Amino acid sequence: MRADEGESRPEILLIEVDGYVGDYVISERPVTGAKWGVSLPGPSEILMGRMGLASMARMAVLDRGSMRRIHEEALDLVLRSIRALDPVPNFVLITDDCATYSGPLMPRWYMEELYLTSHAVIAEEVRARGSSPFLHADGNYGPLFRELGRTWDLLHPLDVHPRGDPDDYATWMRVVRKIRPQIESRIATGLALELGDEDLVVRAAMEFLGMGLQGVVLSNFHPPLTRLDMGSILGRLGLVSWREEGGRRGRGTEG
Repeated sequence: MRADEGESRPEILLIEVDGYVGDYVISERPVTGAKWGVSLPGPSEILMGRMGLASMARMAVLDRGSMRRIHEEALDLVLRSIRALDPVPNFVLITDDCATYSGPLMPRWYMEELYLTSHAVIAEEVRARGSSPFLHADGNYGPLFRELGRTWDLLHPLDVHPRGDPDDYATWMRVVRKIRPQIESRIATGLALELGDEDLVVRAAMEFLGMGLQGVVLSNFHPPLTRLDMGSILGRLGLVSWREEGGRRGRGTEG
């Protein structure tokens, strides 16, 4: 079933897809006709970039006091960045990867006391600026998805299982179907460009949309690794693609 054959088409959020934009656009400036947002690193992502995962995990185990202190400093940096936004975008996408397909990268106390707590503070600050808080967080957060769904307006990308081939994607869909009732927020996911073949990407996205999950924004999981024709993919899904040309949004392919 094509997306335009259902009751309504899904909105689109494209992550690092050159030339094409969707209903939600991450950009340094507002984009006419779309909801415009900026992307900022979260506290855990800031610390992992500075320290590396091994050093950060070691500190979380051996020195909780220092871990709390530097995490508070990173959180303050994020909050100051949000307060400095001018103009205020429609949404703020916080990127804060802290898990793999197997589960969280950090100890339980860190995830509960620092990761989840800081996310609540950040989301509140984004809303106080009159914007909508979105979260990008790779990996499988298991039971923590419930709290993340209460905190954020949108979760991206529900990266709970590999999707390197159609069988993996089918397993990913089963996991998402199982956890979706736990998540109050909208979800942005489903467009598996990593399958590397246009026919496979389109077929997989149709199967995902065909599950009838509520609150879905169609989005790619990661930046594309192959030169797929995004206009053709969206057109075959019955969606309108928009291509930026000279700073203007022009209509691309429509199926």
